[in-house]
Amino acid sequence: MSSKCFIITGASTGLGKAMKDYLLSSTAHQVISLSRKPEPTDEQNARISYHCCDLNDLGDFDLTQVLKPYLDCEELVLVNNAATIHPLDAVGKFTREDLESYFRINVSAPICLMNDFVTLAQQAKLYIINISSGAANRAIGHWSLYCSAKAAMQMFCDVLAVDHSSIAVANIDPGVLDTQMQREIRSSDIPDLEVFSGLAENNQLKKPLDAAGDILAPYL
Repeated sequence: MSSKCFIITGASTGLGKAMKDYLLSSTAHQVISLSRKPEPTDEQNARISYHCCDLNDLGDFDLTQVLKPYLDCEELVLVNNAATIHPLDAVGKFTREDLESYFRINVSAPICLMNDFVTLAQQAKLYIINISSGAANRAIGHWSLYCSAKAAMQMFCDVLAVDHSSIAVANIDPGVLDTQMQREIRSSDIPDLEVFSGLAENNQLKKPLDAAGDILAPYL
C-alpha cells in the first residue's frame, strides 16, 4: 500500500473524477472515492475504494470505517470537492426546503466530514484541499447560495488552519472548467449569462484533467 492516500468527495463527475483519474494514471497512491452515485469502473484496481456518500443525507455514513484500512498511511489528503450550484435564482425566490438542502450539501456535510477527518486521523500527516471558487469573494447575480456557501467553506478552512497548525490546509480556486456545472450555468437564466457563454465560445474553459494536475501536483 502507498504511504499516501487521497480521499475525494464528488469523484464520479467533473473535477472530482478528473482528480481520481489523474491519481490512478499518474501516481501509485491510494484513492478513496466518496460520491452520491459512485461508478466503480476501476473496480479491479486495488488502489481505489468506492463509498456511497450522499451529502444531502449523511445518514449512517461512517468515515471511521472508510478510513480504517488506511490509517497506517503516513499522509492522508482530504479533497473537499463535491458541490452543487442549483438553485440559481434571485433572493426571495427560494423555498425553505431549497435553502436547507443546499447548505446541507455545500456546507454542513463537508464540515462534518472535515471535522471527523481531523478527529479520526491522529497518526498521519494530514492535508485538506478545499475546492473553492472566485464566487467566494465576488457577488454574482442569482448566485447568492453558491457565493455564500463557498465563502463559508473558505473561512471554515482558514480557521481550521489556525486551530490545527500541523494540518496543511489550502483553499484552491481551480478557475472556470469545462464541466457539466458550466453547461448547466449556460442553460440557466442568470444576469451574467453572456459572460459564461462567451468563455465557452472563445475556448477559455480549462480542461478538468489539466486542473486536476495543477491542484494535486504539490501533494504528490
